[in-house]
Amino acid sequence: GQTESVDDSDALANLGPAIACLGFARTPQSSPYYRQAQGAGVKLGSAAAITGGGPGIMEAANHGAYDAGGVSVGLGTELPHEEALN
Repeated sequence: GQTESVDDSDALANLGPAIACLGFARTPQSSPYYRQAQGAGVKLGSAAAITGGGPGIMEAANHGAYDAGGVSVGLGTELPHEEALN
C-alpha cells in the first residue's frame, strides 16, 4: 500500500551508494555466471547491492555483497508468471 511504499522509499533514501543487480532467477549456483555475479557483489565494497530478491544471479550478487561486509538489499517483486512474491 501507500504507507509501505513511503516507508520503503525512506529506507532506500538513507541507504547510501548502491548498485542495482538484475539477472536470471534460475541460474544455478554451479554456473560460472552465478560465480561472476557473486564476485561482482564482493567488489561493490561499501556500496549496497540491490536486487529483486530472487534466486540465481540476484542471490549471487546479494551473497557476494554480504560476504564482503557490505549491504545486501532484496526488494520483493510481484510477477504475473511467478506463484508468489519472491
